[in-house]
Amino acid sequence: MSHGSTVTTWQVSSAPALVQEASAGIVAGGQDPGFFTTVSSNGNATGSAIIWAVGRPSDGTTTAVTLYAFDARPSGNPATFNRLYSAPAGSWPNTGGNANIVPVVANGKVYVASAYLDATGNTRGQLNIFGAGGTASPLVSSVAPLASTHAISGTVLKTNGPTVTLQTRTGTTATVDISQVMEKRAHLLKEGAHITAEGSSVGPTGALLATAVVHAKGRTGDLWPPNR
Repeated sequence: MSHGSTVTTWQVSSAPALVQEASAGIVAGGQDPGFFTTVSSNGNATGSAIIWAVGRPSDGTTTAVTLYAFDARPSGNPATFNRLYSAPAGSWPNTGGNANIVPVVANGKVYVASAYLDATGNTRGQLNIFGAGGTASPLVSSVAPLASTHAISGTVLKTNGPTVTLQTRTGTTATVDISQVMEKRAHLLKEGAHITAEGSSVGPTGALLATAVVHAKGRTGDLWPPNR
């Protein structure tokens, strides 16, 4: 299991309580309460168990996600897990929201599904497949950069047609033109909702021309990505 930035294993026993066996740091999960893990093994073969995990930075700007592999046998004192492998495994454009990505292991391969924003600001899916001795390129760029150059996070104060007024984390107001995304994102734009609007240009009235709108995690703004 995981919590925060730590992988933890528990030993099942006949006693009333589980016994914590070992834990080891990984990377900031970029979300709460942690990240998802998967365990694989070659049947009952000794030493073949591997813990797979997907983490992402929590700096609020980086979209990259990384696949990690740990030896499931703890060693040392205190007991920790030896990292066997790590590599870029995709991206998650909503830096202010949880990336609930679960690595899947089947037939000797590891599959990591994620998302990215295309040149028009639409969310697209991507799949990276990992296997022993693989040489193929990922389905798309394994670290997809944000297509937008500007972002504003805030609470929706009011909506007037395609114009949304936000209250930012500092208490100031900002306007966003959502005409390009209103049809797909209307459910996110109710009064009191917390959103992050992204776009590459600002209109003549000073409103950000949004090419993407996503839910902003949390209510206080502490977890929202920085405005830019």
